[in-house]
Formats: sequence, structure tokens, C-alpha cells
Amino acid sequence: LSLVVEETALYGNTDNEKILFSVPADDMTISMVGGRLGFEGVTPNGLGFKLTGGYQRMFFTSIGLEEIRKNLIAFDLYLSYYFRKTPKKCDPYITAGPSLLISSLNQQVYASAGVGSRFFLNDLWSFKIETTAMSDMSGIFGRLTFGMGYHF
Repeated sequence: LSLVVEETALYGNTDNEKILFSVPADDMTISMVGGRLGFEGVTPNGLGFKLTGGYQRMFFTSIGLEEIRKNLIAFDLYLSYYFRKTPKKCDPYITAGPSLLISSLNQQVYASAGVGSRFFLNDLWSFKIETTAMSDMSGIFGRLTFGMGYHF
């Protein structure tokens, strides 16, 4: 089991504006950055899970509306498969699961899938890089995640 701290960046297009705006706004391009804190566990057979929660802040949109909701709460619940059964210096994996973004206007669930790798610095600490695609069926986002893990 490990405690993880992650920094994320999102970029993509969507037609689903209800979480961001109180007025219609189709075909948006948006970018967000944020941070998450959570737990990750991996079983001896390579199956893993990650549960994180945190904050997203939108810093760009292709539409100039005054009522942009820039602050969002984010939660992820991912299942993973690690290709190496015992952790090595580099530990690649695939991951998938739901992501939830919540604003003061609404909430939206996204389906996410991606790949990543964690790099062990020593027995207790690891660095992680992960890229996932997120979709709510109206658009797709690319998310890049960097993280640090402390392993119990």
C-alpha cells in the first residue's frame, strides 16, 4: 500500500458544458491543472487499485464567457495491471476506471483508460508518470499525471 501525491494536467474538447458554464457553450477546448492525494495498492499477482481525490483549476477555454466555473473537485477510482509481478526499478502498467469532476453547477463522470510507469527511487519512495484518455461521450481529454508514492 502506498500514499500517493499527484499533479495532473488535462487538455481536450467537449460538447458537455453543464459542469463548467451556466449558459450553453458547445465545442469547447479547455485546459486544467490540479493535484490529488490518495492511496494505491498492488497485489502480488500485479492487480492494483488507486483511489485519489483533489482539486482541478481551469486556466484556459476557447470560449470567452463570464460565468466560467474555474474550480472543480476531482475523484478517481482506477484499477491497474502491473506487468512485473515483483517491483523493479521501472514498473509499467495499464489502468482504467471512472473519474468524477464536481463544480458548483453540476458533476460529470468520465471513463478513463491509460498507461503509465512507476520508478522506484528506493524501497520506500517511487516516482510515477501516467497518461490517460478521459471521455464523457461528448468529447475526449488527455490527462498527464506526475506523482510521488510512499510505500508502507
